[in-house]
Amino acid sequence: MKLTVMTADEQFLNLDVDPDESVENLKALLEVETQVPLQQQLLHFNGKEMNNAEKLSAIGVHDGDLVMMVASNNRTSQDIMRLNPDGSAVNPQAFQQHIRGDSQLMAQLLQNDPSLAQAILGDDTTELQNILRSHHQQRLQLKRKQEEELALLYADPFDVEAQKKIEAAIRQERH
Repeated sequence: MKLTVMTADEQFLNLDVDPDESVENLKALLEVETQVPLQQQLLHFNGKEMNNAEKLSAIGVHDGDLVMMVASNNRTSQDIMRLNPDGSAVNPQAFQQHIRGDSQLMAQLLQNDPSLAQAILGDDTTELQNILRSHHQQRLQLKRKQEEELALLYADPFDVEAQKKIEAAIRQERH
């Protein structure tokens, strides 16, 4: 099918794509045509942002339709990914959509943190916020524990075992 894509600088590109093509593959094609990296592209169809994993036909894109391409800058994605001091997302819906749209990140989450991945894929932002807060608390506790261990080690700097652990901690900080 033929698609017209209007870029952020108001160029019109006519592309021939398969209806069963994923949005991510369309973005890859657009990256070649426009030099805008795939990660910095936002595609909109009928006023809605298109997610990478979706197929064009599944979201209603037909022959002759117009898709809008907006180049997002990194600051926008940093704003979307911003967290509150308690570890929860500032804008949980945007946070959720952003991660859903990144297939590599979703694959990593599904493998390494299935509960967070399921919360992102689900519609319950309260559960997502609770998991983000919990992860934040775990990181704070781990950091606090490491600081306490280092304080104990520095309390007796002449202990040979303490010196070895201090050296290992310094080496770990550098890597």
